[in-house]
Amino acid sequence: MRFSTVFFAVSTFIGSVLAVEPGNDALHAGLSQELEVAIRNEYGPVAFDALASSGCSFFSCGLAIAAALPCLAGCVAAKNPLCIPTCMDMGKLCSCVNCLPNPITGFLHKNGICVDKFKADTFGKVYLGIANDTETQLVNEWGFDLAEFEEASLANNYA
Repeated sequence: MRFSTVFFAVSTFIGSVLAVEPGNDALHAGLSQELEVAIRNEYGPVAFDALASSGCSFFSCGLAIAAALPCLAGCVAAKNPLCIPTCMDMGKLCSCVNCLPNPITGFLHKNGICVDKFKADTFGKVYLGIANDTETQLVNEWGFDLAEFEEASLANNYA
């Protein structure tokens, strides 16, 4: 856990040094430079860089992703894919995966989350305890321990 926390902190620092600057329609949304500066100041340079990436649709994903980033970063730092559904709706998260910083996207893909929409929806259903037997079996085959799901659900008051 210590290594991943240090890695995330270093990547955040490096990201802030190499950050995209607001202005010249950096978010590809036709916003004024002042509004882009305000968004960067509110959510930080790492979130701003991710939102400025070419595959990100700011209007459909921007603010939701920026608001969820602290929670998602905590899940990555804790190496806990089970807390991802507590940060944001899985369908929304996966449709906006291009707006996430690379360390978070890599963590999601490494754990089979947001690789495709079916997996995202199924993962979310099992986590919330509303999956049928087939969906539960699939998630188990993907390598997730269902006891961990139940424990995480209880810890987050979903059960």
